[in-house]
Amino acid sequence: MFIEVLLFIFGLIAGSFLNVCIYRIPIGESVIFPRSHCPKCGEKIAFYDNIPILSYIILRGKCRKCGEKISLRYPFVELLNGVLFLILYREYFFSPSFFLFLFLSEILIVLAFIDLDHRILPHLLNFGGMFISLLFSPYNVIIISQSFLGMKVIKVLGLDVSSFNLPVYITSFMGAFLGILLFVIVAVSFYLVKKIEGLGHGDIVLIGFIGALLGPMLVFYVISIGGIIGGLVGAYLIFIKKKDKMYELPFGTFLCGTAVLFVLFGMRIISKFLAG
Repeated sequence: MFIEVLLFIFGLIAGSFLNVCIYRIPIGESVIFPRSHCPKCGEKIAFYDNIPILSYIILRGKCRKCGEKISLRYPFVELLNGVLFLILYREYFFSPSFFLFLFLSEILIVLAFIDLDHRILPHLLNFGGMFISLLFSPYNVIIISQSFLGMKVIKVLGLDVSSFNLPVYITSFMGAFLGILLFVIVAVSFYLVKKIEGLGHGDIVLIGFIGALLGPMLVFYVISIGGIIGGLVGAYLIFIKKKDKMYELPFGTFLCGTAVLFVLFGMRIISKFLAG
């Protein structure tokens, strides 16, 4: 119980840093310097006003100096991250997969909220997440559980890899490749029909990142569920809010959110699949 409480607190603190990243990365500011400050009056935030969740409650969601409202987003991201730490620990304990999933989930959360605010997905985070997912795939229990797919490819090619762990790398690469291939086909088809960009470059790289992280089996689940959620939100905007630009939805936000859920519970899905 003590470890879980400690992890939850660490998650809240890390969530506070994620808020800094979400705000500063799109505008090109350093995430380290200067110290946190009010975006309206520029007043530096004292440490006692920067305590996750608690400070928001004490300050009643306003800047101590100028009274500018503090977005509810800040305590929400902190709480979300605290819960993420807890669930990851309960699912994977302190295994290598726990630390890998924790780091990559943080990137996905930052990407999700940046896309929600700015409709952009920074390539540094996308490519960084994809590279780390591929490089450390031998420590990824979700990829390892699907490595039989990579083994099938190896057998077809007739290669002897008994002394290597290539099937795991290949499975991760397959997830990235299939996700990107599908999105490229969709993007090209959409452009040919509508003459507009339906999927940006950021979305295409993002699905490569997610595919490398979750493998070829789960990446299709992510795309399907993310698409359904996006469709429902789009239908709401079109028919209820009378918007006519559904293609401007932050699709990356839906993909990232769905991907995090599969990071948390993907092994249960794969276990049922393999058992069946």
